[in-house]
Amino acid sequence: MNVIIIENEKETRESLSKLLRLFCTNVNIVGVTDNPFEGLKIIQNSDPDLIFLDEEILQSSGALLDLKASKKKFYVVLLTLENQSCEIPGEEARVFEYLVKPIDPIALEKCVKDIRTLFKRQLCPDYVNTKKGRKGEDERIGIPTSKGTLFVSLEQIVFLRANNNYTEIILETGKPLLVSKSLKSFERLLESASFMRVHQSYMINLEKVVELQRTDGGALVLSNNDKVPISRAHKVEIKNRLEEMWKIV
Repeated sequence: MNVIIIENEKETRESLSKLLRLFCTNVNIVGVTDNPFEGLKIIQNSDPDLIFLDEEILQSSGALLDLKASKKKFYVVLLTLENQSCEIPGEEARVFEYLVKPIDPIALEKCVKDIRTLFKRQLCPDYVNTKKGRKGEDERIGIPTSKGTLFVSLEQIVFLRANNNYTEIILETGKPLLVSKSLKSFERLLESASFMRVHQSYMINLEKVVELQRTDGGALVLSNNDKVPISRAHKVEIKNRLEEMWKIV
């Protein structure tokens, strides 16, 4: 999930950034600013899913009226003071919710989780159905094919690879599935403890990692012996996620 923070107070900007990294997995902070016009440039030049916006900036800056005109799909969470009158402008500025400063970690975590759920509900009817099996069964996704729908266990997915406007899903069986949706769409859908974007063109199932290589800029060897490159921006997060999952001596 790509996140932008537009906030007046330096302390709030820093604390919110820290809380997002600590309590919200698969969050990529693509921009932080106290300037509304710079914020608009970041929005235009990136692909945000969620914008944390100071309520005072929203009320005082006419430039942010451009939020409602943007064709990009994102939600806004207003940051407000407890004693501040907060009139949520709703759909006009795409406001999903508001959080009171100083930010409560539990409220933040719930807010991000709710927005992820909303994205999934919007995405699923278009191209894929998620289905939670009975107790003890794996979670599966339904992939549309020329013959119908193929239900694939998430445990069978090794990694996903961007292919122009398509995504290749590489399974343990070795046969790739080609789906006419972007990798970012799957990133929103599969955000979980085991899936992670590691490169502009790759998303992996962390459960399938068998080796972390530091040569040639860094790469991951997966259970099917394929090697996936790691982008510099994701190196630290990958290492941290792997250390959380596995004991590293």
